[in-house]
Amino acid sequence: MVDVTGALMDTRDVPEPPDVRGIHFLVRADETTVDVFVAPKQFYQGLGIKLRPGTALTITGSRVKCGTSYVVLARQIRWDGVNSLTLRDADGQPVWETPRLTD
Repeated sequence: MVDVTGALMDTRDVPEPPDVRGIHFLVRADETTVDVFVAPKQFYQGLGIKLRPGTALTITGSRVKCGTSYVVLARQIRWDGVNSLTLRDADGQPVWETPRLTD
């Protein structure tokens, strides 16, 4: 696991490989820019979360090689000191793939 702390620079939709398809945050951490895969576009949009550039973020995830570069697969994103979003369970299973029980 890695922790990335920095400011949100941009949110982008990556529609095609070689990158992981879906919503990515570009985060300025220290002197580097970190590409963070958040979730598939439809799932992220359904959350209704709108983060602005400059928002301070702390992201916990796994750093993986994707093509010729690296991306962090976000497990949890925290912002504003009180908000958090968990995207993967303790085993790394994405929450958008987890079966849900309905009433």
